[in-house]
Amino acid sequence: MSRRHPIPPDRGAAPHPAGDENGLAAGLAAGTATRVLAMRLVMLGVLAVSAHLSDGVLHAGSHWFILGGYAASSLWLAATARRRDSGRLAWITTLLDAALAAYIVLEYMMAAAEAADEPGTLASRLPAFLLLLESGLTLRPRHTAVFAALVAGVWSGALGLGLLHPGLGLPPAGPNVFGLLSFLVAAAFVIEGSLRLRRGFAAMLRLEHERATLARFVPAGIDLVRRDGPTALQPRHACLLALDIRGFSSLTRRWGEARVLDWLLAFRALAHGAVTDQGGLVDKYVGDGVLAQFVDGTPAEQAAAALACVREIEARVRQLNEARGRQDLPPLAFTASLHAGEVLVGVLDDGMRAEFTVLGPAMNALARVEARAKRENLSVAVSKRVMRLLGPAAPSARRLPRRPGEEDCPDLFGLDPSPPDPALTHSPCPSPPRPRERLQSMTESSKADFRRVAFHSPPRPLRADGTPRRVGVEIEFMGPSARVAAAALSAGLGGRLAEEDPHAFRLEGTALGDIRVELDLRAAHPQRRMPEHGAGPALPVRAAGRSLAALLGPVVPRELITGPLAFDRLPEIDRLAALLHGAGGRGRGAVLLGSLGLHFNVEPPDLEAATLTGLLRAYLRSEPELRRATAAGGFLAARGLPPAFPAAYAARVLDPGYRPDLDGFARDYLTANPTRHRGLDLLPLLAHRDEDGVRAALPPDEKVSPRPVLHYRMPQAHVGLPGWSLAPAWNLWVGVEEMAEGGTERAAGSA
Repeated sequence: MSRRHPIPPDRGAAPHPAGDENGLAAGLAAGTATRVLAMRLVMLGVLAVSAHLSDGVLHAGSHWFILGGYAASSLWLAATARRRDSGRLAWITTLLDAALAAYIVLEYMMAAAEAADEPGTLASRLPAFLLLLESGLTLRPRHTAVFAALVAGVWSGALGLGLLHPGLGLPPAGPNVFGLLSFLVAAAFVIEGSLRLRRGFAAMLRLEHERATLARFVPAGIDLVRRDGPTALQPRHACLLALDIRGFSSLTRRWGEARVLDWLLAFRALAHGAVTDQGGLVDKYVGDGVLAQFVDGTPAEQAAAALACVREIEARVRQLNEARGRQDLPPLAFTASLHAGEVLVGVLDDGMRAEFTVLGPAMNALARVEARAKRENLSVAVSKRVMRLLGPAAPSARRLPRRPGEEDCPDLFGLDPSPPDPALTHSPCPSPPRPRERLQSMTESSKADFRRVAFHSPPRPLRADGTPRRVGVEIEFMGPSARVAAAALSAGLGGRLAEEDPHAFRLEGTALGDIRVELDLRAAHPQRRMPEHGAGPALPVRAAGRSLAALLGPVVPRELITGPLAFDRLPEIDRLAALLHGAGGRGRGAVLLGSLGLHFNVEPPDLEAATLTGLLRAYLRSEPELRRATAAGGFLAARGLPPAFPAAYAARVLDPGYRPDLDGFARDYLTANPTRHRGLDLLPLLAHRDEDGVRAALPPDEKVSPRPVLHYRMPQAHVGLPGWSLAPAWNLWVGVEEMAEGGTERAAGSA
């Protein structure tokens, strides 16, 4: 079995195979338009030099007119390629190329009937062969066949006329027949090669679609199929964990399936986060149950990680039930069963269907442990083998006596629920602050190999209504245009690509929701500043915006923007970064004009003044460490950091006596920070509450988008680094939330 990162970065949505071949040709044309234009102009330069060196009688004024017209047409096609229908432009290009190649061949045949020379012959055939090759590389075989047919038709027609009417003064047929046959043979090779390349790319896209689709049904961290074939079943030791919601059937009967389903999804989300944080794998979901396995490390380390995972789930469920109690909802209870032993882990393939699975006596014994734990109404049931692996670290437990009929069940121990963690309760009594070493260790880990860092879960993963919190992500990068980057994401994720303007695209219907890719320049999108139902921007405004975008495009970042996602889906954003890197994305944190931001739009647990004050206070305490971690990328990275909060404002917020209500909190923030340029930007959240009041307090040109999120803007994006992950930057934010939940920040803001 092949192990990867606990949640691999390439577990994204599956690309949709339908239309991939046409999309491939269109994307290739859009991405190479500038280079193709340059090659066409070089070819025209060769023709012009050849014409200049030849006898002037051989090149009439029409020759120069045709070359100039072709050059102008090529420039027009390159300039409009990204704004018009690519299929129609492709046919226009094919016909234009065929006309030029045929004209050059025909003109030379007629002009050189009496004075043919080898250099002139080669120059006259150069456009036909070069443009044939270029047409084949577009991966549009029909266009290549039409081009070859038109050129060969004119060529053979001229030869036929020369044979039928010698008086026309056409050159001897012999050399030209050889040239025509060479062109036809070359055309056949190019068309066949184009077809093979097209089929090969289409097959690769279909395989990627199947692989990505299958990955959605395989536990994170497992390579179902490796490069050398299927992952075979392999014996290894594992600690197995089974979770089950107690009384789920009765809850469903009382509250209804639709409502209980939301509770089940919330439980799954918190269980998945806890398992992943402890280095485990969620094998599968069965009804209201979760099966997880811990296969990393020694057997003792596996057992310790599994028990730590159970304790973490207990703490999170306790916190979830506190929120549910405030809404008069019933608490959720679960049973956790732990067993360990040798298992077969890998892919079971019968030739018809392959399935990742775990087999062996230990799995069968786990089912018996779980059944007995339910009968005994235990919260946590641990087999004797797991207790032995835990050794001196094993918690106090009571051994359950065997009953008749349970001879094949392992010896079982019942553990008492873990006591409440003071850091996770919300008592108004202040508790000691969480040590700063936790944040400092996260800061150090952000400088380490990010490929080995797992995504942490915040201490309060749920909103006040009991639903999972979400986070949106913004990634800035350099390199490919917005069009090329969006096409690369579409090829890797599927979905429908929609164009808002030449520098802004939207990928709709992916498993990660809608994704936007655009040039991070407001002037490039003038339509966004017009009234919603009014007329679009006038032509001069659009033209000025596009001209400015074309001028500044090489130095202005592009931006990828996702919608709100559950915390446990953050690892899938690593897949997006990998696709951008594969499309030529560059950037290592900063450029000369500023930073390349990695922004997190984090939904807060609630919108209470005490919570917001506590989070802001924790951020202000952590800001020096956060700035040092981000500035570790060098001079440009340090130069691109957002300005720190004013010292006077920071001192006021950090004062233990600072306990504002929401109006006072907003008023104080806007007075001291009438800008979005802060490491933690609260303008979107405040504007969501009172947009008119926020806009009145800001300069007219300040950009703000109302939404109920904390806009964490400190991190920087490193798309140019292979394998770059968002995990270190995200974990630093989690450290801020942990500090806020440590007691001091909330206590100071409550009471």
